[in-house]
Amino acid sequence: MQHQIDEFSMTDIRYTLAEAWRIVSGRRWFFVLPFGAVTTIAFVCSLWVPRTFTAATVIKRENDPVLASLMGRTWTGSYDEMRKHMASDLADPDLIGRVLDELDLPPGSDPTSDRAHAPDIVRRRSELETRIKEGLSLRLIESSSHRDIVSIELSLENPQWVPAIVNALRDHYIDQTRKKSVRVLEGVRSFFLAESQRCRSELGGLQESLAELEVRYPGIDPDTKDPTQAEQSALLVERLDLVRQRGEWLDEQARLHDLLNGCDGEDERAAAADDPEDLEPNPRYVQLHDEIRALQKEIKDNRLLRMMTDRHPKVVSLRQEIAIRRAELESLPRWVTRGASGLLADGSEELAGRQIRTEFQLTRTGALIAGADARLATIADRIAEIERIRFDTANQREAYLNLRQRSDRLREELDTWQANIGPINRILTVEDNNRAIHFTKVQAAGDPGQPSAPVALTVLLICLAIGAAAGSLSVLGCELGDRSFRTVKQLHTSLGIPVIESINEILTEPARRKWLMRHLLLLPATAALLFACMTVSGFFAYLSLNDPALYETLKASPLSAAEILMEQS
Repeated sequence: MQHQIDEFSMTDIRYTLAEAWRIVSGRRWFFVLPFGAVTTIAFVCSLWVPRTFTAATVIKRENDPVLASLMGRTWTGSYDEMRKHMASDLADPDLIGRVLDELDLPPGSDPTSDRAHAPDIVRRRSELETRIKEGLSLRLIESSSHRDIVSIELSLENPQWVPAIVNALRDHYIDQTRKKSVRVLEGVRSFFLAESQRCRSELGGLQESLAELEVRYPGIDPDTKDPTQAEQSALLVERLDLVRQRGEWLDEQARLHDLLNGCDGEDERAAAADDPEDLEPNPRYVQLHDEIRALQKEIKDNRLLRMMTDRHPKVVSLRQEIAIRRAELESLPRWVTRGASGLLADGSEELAGRQIRTEFQLTRTGALIAGADARLATIADRIAEIERIRFDTANQREAYLNLRQRSDRLREELDTWQANIGPINRILTVEDNNRAIHFTKVQAAGDPGQPSAPVALTVLLICLAIGAAAGSLSVLGCELGDRSFRTVKQLHTSLGIPVIESINEILTEPARRKWLMRHLLLLPATAALLFACMTVSGFFAYLSLNDPALYETLKASPLSAAEILMEQS
């Protein structure tokens, strides 16, 4: 008999713990039996969970050390391109297809057969290719500027296919990479050659245009000397000389005219005189006339050749001498009495001969003056033509400079393309001899042994969690579905009357024996049997994940498996 307190708070921690312990102790079999049964079922079901097996092969990829040292530290060839595209190259559908054709996977898929009549093979082949592509992964173990150590991993459901496929993928990748690097370099070389030919063709056209402009417009190139400059200077010097000579010839012509006129006047005076045979030219007059001409010539030479001005002392003194001689010349008669000169007696014949010679010299001087005028006109035309050429050259110089700038740019571009062709040819030679990049098989893919997924410990924990959840739900369902009064608080709350005393359940002898049979024999035996099944199923689930080979042997022959376990122990 128990004395009960009427006012019992639901928030009392003692009541909460006592109520929890009552539920756990009273409903323990409702937890243990579902837990064992559901956990056993979960262990058994885990045997059909798909397994994933992973195989890995390790390769080392490095530059040839001798060639790398010869060609410089910065030389990498196609090494960087390999590193960037390795994952995509391995997952290439064509590469995977060639590997599956070589290994005849899936079994029965002959690459020479007509797959249009085998849809199931085509479907399985496509699914396998997809799983291989999704299961491939790369792991960089070591990396440097000239060496990589890479692990190629493949995850599939079939443990027999995985190592063969990953090894075949590695071999085909190495072979394909070497060929691809050669193709890439050959394509780059073809591009460089095409660009070089294009630049060379354009450069040839520009050179022809530049040469044509240089021929048509001499001196258009500012870096070269203008050839017309020397010609123009020679023409200017020649014109100055012709002007000087023409002046001398004009003076000579004037003197000859004066002489001719003097001879005519003297003839008239001689004819008018009583005795013309007594007259002859005044020698002093002729001498002064020649001296004046010589002084005038000296003044012109000083001005033209020595660049003297009119204020130069020497020019001033020469002009003063000319003035003195002209004053003396004006004071002298042109004709004097023959007896005073002591010349030939026959003066009329000598005068006629002098007149003929003077006319001849006058004609010759006129011809020289006319030739000088013609040459001066030619020189003027040529100088004008040179000036016109220079004007046209100045107008065309901007176009010429633009063409030359384009030519320089094309020449630099051509040099760039040409500079790249030589190294590419050397690298191609290296690639052809398999000396550029070394591939070393560090580790081949072997039998995976045990699946990589799922993990055995994780599967066991999940199955136990499922069993525990099932037992907890069973206890919760029984507790919520039980409408009987099991505590004083439940009775007081439901009926609303105070409870003074309470007594335990009174059991009869048959009911007691039945209770003892159920709680001490039937339920423990059932729980033991369930826990044995759970242990066996859990062992098989763990063994199927941790040692698939032993699990398969155990399934095929339990006795052989037992012997193996005894040997291992």
